[in-house]
Order: sequence, then structure tokens, then C-alpha cells
Amino acid sequence: MISNFSRVLTAILIFAASTMPAGATIKPPAHGTHKTDTLHSRLIMRIDAAEAKVKVAHKAGGLSATKAGQLRKQLAKIRVEAAGCAKQQGFLSAGESASYHRMLDDIERKIA
Repeated sequence: MISNFSRVLTAILIFAASTMPAGATIKPPAHGTHKTDTLHSRLIMRIDAAEAKVKVAHKAGGLSATKAGQLRKQLAKIRVEAAGCAKQQGFLSAGESASYHRMLDDIERKIA
């Protein structure tokens, strides 16, 4: 059984991760994106933050191993698809970025 202290601590960690300034503790992507592609960079940072939230929620008992695995798989799919678009076009378009951010919104609702 999770104590109230653990629940409060988990909520604080998740809140802190979601409200941190972009790039505060998350390293910018170093895997093939062009330095000026800020939309892709911001998307990668948000994916990294969502992965951290999944990890924290799973460790706190808020997500089963199966559900955490499913969410990680969805995050990995978004990461790969966005990288493919950015590589093919040389950048991530605003429309594609918005679509991926909506997918991340859905994933984050499932974490909470």
C-alpha cells in the first residue's frame, strides 16, 4: 500500500517535471536534428519529460508494468516518427509538431 507521503511526493515530482523550464535538466537532443529545428528539439524534450513521468508513476505504483510499457512504446513511436519527418524534410513542420503534442497530451492524461 502506498503511503500518503509517497503519493504527495509523487505528485510533487510529476508537477515539477511538467512545469520545469524547457531544457532545465533535460539535455537537448543529440541525435541528428538540426540545431535550428526548435520544434523538433522541444518535442524531444517533452518526450523525455513524459518518459520520466512514466518512470516515476510506475515506481510509485500509479501505473502497472504493462501500462507503463505501453506508454513507453507510444513515446518511442512518436520519437521515431518525428525524427523521420525531421530528417526527410530537414525540419519538423508546425502541423506535425502540433499533432505529436496532442498525442503527448493524451499520454500524459493516462499517466495522471
